[in-house]
Amino acid sequence: MNKKITIFTLLLTVSVSLFAKNYKPYTLGTVTDQSIKVFKPVIEASLKKNGFTIVGSYSPAEDVNKAVTVVTSKDLLDATAKVGGLTGFAASFRIGYTTDPQTKKTTVSYMTPQYWGRAYFRDDFKKVSANYDNLSKSIAKVFAGYADYKEITFGSKDGVSADDLEDYQYMWGMPEFDDTIELNDFDSYKAAVAKIDANMKKGVKDLELVYAIEIP
Repeated sequence: MNKKITIFTLLLTVSVSLFAKNYKPYTLGTVTDQSIKVFKPVIEASLKKNGFTIVGSYSPAEDVNKAVTVVTSKDLLDATAKVGGLTGFAASFRIGYTTDPQTKKTTVSYMTPQYWGRAYFRDDFKKVSANYDNLSKSIAKVFAGYADYKEITFGSKDGVSADDLEDYQYMWGMPEFDDTIELNDFDSYKAAVAKIDANMKKGVKDLELVYAIEIP
């Protein structure tokens, strides 16, 4: 009897493992023949319409064939307020645009909410899962009108399980998400930003000086 129970339990464990959902970091939004210059404002208008606030944009490596729109939303801000600490990184959400120089087609993708939510909130993800369900629905509405939108995820060969994301470590011996280095502290957020901005304007390239690290 015990042997049968053990075998059944083993089979159940294997079955659950096989059907466990794995997540990948990016989701394909759409592919268009339009240039980034033309199509990016279209996506940004749709983002605003669906509850997102645009906080900035940039071109990685100053490459005209690449661009990123950075947004936030009520769900993201409410989630970070619930948990606090390093989850502040989750307040920003990115949409990427890449134009193939050969085909001239532009691919638009975005951060997969369920992947990054688990990576940022870790053991506290259950507290904000409803926020991320809403975020997933909101970003899906941005691309719902495009025929090629299938919520296809990519960026990882096999994906990462929810448990592994919530305890993510690139490899043994490397820092985890909450292993941070404190460079300095200030009396207020405003004072910290002012100091760093001043150093940047001076053209300071040494990161220790930019972030005003205190060296004994």
